[in-house]
Amino acid sequence: MRHAVSRRVRGQQGMTLLEVLVTLGVMTIFMAGTLQFYSTNYRILSAGDAMLDLTHDAHTIMSRLAEDIRRTELFLPDFSSKSGRTVVAAMRMAPRTAADLNGVVVVYSLSDGKPAHLFRTVMKGSQERSLELAPSVTSLQLYTDATQLIRVELALEKTVSGQKKTFEVSSAYAMRF
Repeated sequence: MRHAVSRRVRGQQGMTLLEVLVTLGVMTIFMAGTLQFYSTNYRILSAGDAMLDLTHDAHTIMSRLAEDIRRTELFLPDFSSKSGRTVVAAMRMAPRTAADLNGVVVVYSLSDGKPAHLFRTVMKGSQERSLELAPSVTSLQLYTDATQLIRVELALEKTVSGQKKTFEVSSAYAMRF
């Protein structure tokens, strides 16, 4: 029995150099096709993920703007910012509590650059707090239409795999006061 095993082992020869090269070539072709498939899927998934990010950012911005517009007592069209950012909208909020009687001002501003960062700054007396709402805003416009509704138009942009993905949304809101 022991001699039969050693004869079988001695009778087998390894692969020749040509067989090794052919095997490596076939495996390389198979792996290249597989990687190409996965890279295509990765590009599709990353584009979808970018659109999901833009949709989430737009929802966050529009929700915050809707809440602020409904609480607004007065729009401040000639408001200037100390931060150096471009002011898109400034609103004086209606007081909710006795502490708010001095006035709370909410300012939406864009940084320089395309796409710009959108900031929401709350000013209460001498205190000021800023929050970045989105890093990819190309435009934000607020204006009053003929029916006295506040129209909001927002455009966001993100570059993924060399392609620009754009998301635009608009809505109309009514002030409570």
